[in-house]
Amino acid sequence: MIRCLAFFVALYPFVVNPFVAPVFTVPKLTFLYIMTATIMAIWALKVVREQRFEVVRTPINVLVPAFFLLTILSTLTSISPIVSFFGQYGRWEGLATTISYMTLALAAANFVDRDSLRTIVRWFLLSASMVAALTIMESIWFNPITRLATVYCAAGFGVSDQNPFGPQRPIAVFGNPDFLAAYLVMAAVLAWTMFIWRPGRDRWMAIVFSAGVLTIVALALTESRSAWLAAAAALAFVSILAIRDRREPKHLAAMFGVILVLITGLSFAQPRLVGRARTLIDPGQAVAERLDVWRSTARMIVARPVLGSGPGTFPLVFPEYALDNLPDTADRAPVDRAHNWLLHQAATTGVAGGLILLVVLAMVTVRGIRSEATGAARAAAIAALAYAIQALVNPTHLSGAAFFWLLVGLSFSRGSHGSVRSTAWTWRMKRPDAYRAVLFTLWLAAVAMALLLMAADVRFNGSLAAAAIGDSPQAVLGGRDSVRLFPYESRYHVNLGEAYVGLWRDDPRPAHLDAARASFARGIAVNKADATSYFRAGAALLTAGRQTRDKALLRQIIVWEKQGLEFRPKMVDAHLDIGVAEAYLGRVKPAISWWKRAAALVPTDARPHVNLGWAYERMGRPRAALAAYRRALELDESSGSAREAVVRLEGKKGVFTERALP
Repeated sequence: MIRCLAFFVALYPFVVNPFVAPVFTVPKLTFLYIMTATIMAIWALKVVREQRFEVVRTPINVLVPAFFLLTILSTLTSISPIVSFFGQYGRWEGLATTISYMTLALAAANFVDRDSLRTIVRWFLLSASMVAALTIMESIWFNPITRLATVYCAAGFGVSDQNPFGPQRPIAVFGNPDFLAAYLVMAAVLAWTMFIWRPGRDRWMAIVFSAGVLTIVALALTESRSAWLAAAAALAFVSILAIRDRREPKHLAAMFGVILVLITGLSFAQPRLVGRARTLIDPGQAVAERLDVWRSTARMIVARPVLGSGPGTFPLVFPEYALDNLPDTADRAPVDRAHNWLLHQAATTGVAGGLILLVVLAMVTVRGIRSEATGAARAAAIAALAYAIQALVNPTHLSGAAFFWLLVGLSFSRGSHGSVRSTAWTWRMKRPDAYRAVLFTLWLAAVAMALLLMAADVRFNGSLAAAAIGDSPQAVLGGRDSVRLFPYESRYHVNLGEAYVGLWRDDPRPAHLDAARASFARGIAVNKADATSYFRAGAALLTAGRQTRDKALLRQIIVWEKQGLEFRPKMVDAHLDIGVAEAYLGRVKPAISWWKRAAALVPTDARPHVNLGWAYERMGRPRAALAAYRRALELDESSGSAREAVVRLEGKKGVFTERALP
């Protein structure tokens, strides 16, 4: 068990696949599932062999199962149980991932003694030092992972040897600078707390000190303001505790001296960090938008206070409660997290879920304060607290949350303090071999599920890559494989439908459109609460509807787009698409009504006004058309269709001719 935990903390950050997309998240998810399934199997085999179940008397052994049971209830009552079980695509933090988190916490709490606690912490810091070194290397030179990952570009995330967050923000092995910073803040606080509470002449202190130096430098280079604040708060907390416990002043002075020298040197070597730090004083629009998200999330909680909307369903429900000043358009990244862990938990698993998480954080804080805790346990508690602090303004992710729950378990483990009490239950099993066979079967099923999920996502990203270069047949093949391997993800079915539409553009056979409509219908059936599936289906089929003017197809587009609006009523692109479909059906007045609604939703969007100009021209109202086109040009000077129409109408050159909508 201890070897499994040490193996996990050492390798988990480095589980990437630079040769086949997905590069970062899904490989880590697969490794997380396999390792936690293995830990559960080892634990269960130990119980069967000894015919005895023993747990440590610690609050975590009560709070974690309570959190888990609440997550199960929330999943059963979820607006989309499939999403709640596997998690939202790209985040994957559903019930299955929660089981993995809880397994790590409980295994650490019940099996890790004092010696093994130090061993796991050392492996954590050794691994973090390597991540930090890679982060520094990426900042001053290049990242070998993204240099190899040409698939990263094909999947639409960036360009080869760069990253989608700009060349100056490193992503290392996490694929996101904020996820990287969340990991580094835990490692930095863990290292410096261990340094302050150093156990005599520990031969590992060189590694601890090196980890502290490297992680502070790497953390600064990520430019994550929330992680900076979390590190500052946690290290201030460490200093207060060190003064209270009368630790050696020279260690505390060494810590602050080294950090001050590092920050001063970085401020001269990387002037952009100074500019980034200044935004902490005047963060601008970002804070206003974050507050709007929090207020919208509070409206979600009030509407579903008992069990929430279900794990992983936040982006499905949020648009319904979003404030009016949060626009919803296809080119705007959707709000998929509350950017506050407590609010997010309360919104998805109910107020009780948020309260349990708050109690866990309070218990971790108390564990860090209590003087009888060992140095390693105190370091684990404060590192977990640092992660929670940055998660109050940033989204959580499985790449860091797994370590948080592991650190929580370590802070309450057998090796966390001197005296340990436990409770045990014993019984006699008549056929232990049968239990072992069942456990092996369950373990094999869990591993198979994890590998199938990864294989499906590899084929899904292969389909995206083929579509990006216009290879529609390969895009269809990749899409087919993804839905065969893992039919429970609606995005895979919708992607297959879009691939069939691309194939239809190359070879306009009716069978291809029929296959596309069938794929879209299956994707919608998998997750009926996902408005994105309706919108993507409608938008893809509209490209065919513009050419074929098939009335049945246009009516289907309108039906799906309207069903999507039931979940996301402020989606501007859906209003535009419905108007276009209505116009091609010859119903211009309903089209005008839809475009006027779109203009009211986002007054700064030029597209509704261009379409209104088209409609007014068709109705023989040139003055109204000219006003609409002029308004479109005011909003978007680069609109060629609006400019051409204004020139034509102002000069009275030519007359309106039936043409495709812009």
